[in-house]
Amino acid sequence: MTPLRRVAFIGNSLPRRCGIATFTTDLQQAVSISSAAPDTAIVAMTDHGQAYDYPATVRFQINDATLEDYTRAARFLNAEKYDVVCLQHEFGIFGGEAGSHISALLSLLTMPIITTLHTVLADPQPTQRAVLMRIVETSGRVIVMAEKGRELLQSEYGVSQGRSRSSHTAFPALHSPNPMRRKPGSGSPASLSCSHSACFHPTRASKS
Repeated sequence: MTPLRRVAFIGNSLPRRCGIATFTTDLQQAVSISSAAPDTAIVAMTDHGQAYDYPATVRFQINDATLEDYTRAARFLNAEKYDVVCLQHEFGIFGGEAGSHISALLSLLTMPIITTLHTVLADPQPTQRAVLMRIVETSGRVIVMAEKGRELLQSEYGVSQGRSRSSHTAFPALHSPNPMRRKPGSGSPASLSCSHSACFHPTRASKS
């Protein structure tokens, strides 16, 4: 088993004042002090017209309305050779129709993606459904914040049971077997078990 050495998080970040910023920052800090102590970083979403005094852990900023920033962020993450990217998804924090700009970033990444869906809409608009499905298809596995969200993914979006997990709050040691790595350009997602307590756990990872 190969320890994960570099883990990146995409989402809002403190000192921006919102729940996603707090969640992303707390998650990054918890992972950084785990027993494996990987190098961690945040790619922060910055809302249009705003500026924040981000800490050093924020190594890249995306202006949410600027599509080119998303592709630049993908190039940064690939060049820095992060082992895994953890996306915090919420409607309203990404630019484009229904937040579609984030797909431009995800489609260019060469490492496995773990996505946390903070909201799963029971009755989405067609564009919202399409955007969420593109994110799910790009992700190795998906975390939802409650069991109801997992049920909605299966019943309303057709996501298989094995691809989603409901959230827990423990953070064990971070490891990943080499077969988990997605080959650049392969188009096939790596398979990671993704409750927050298990998404990096070596004994719970399995190849799709």
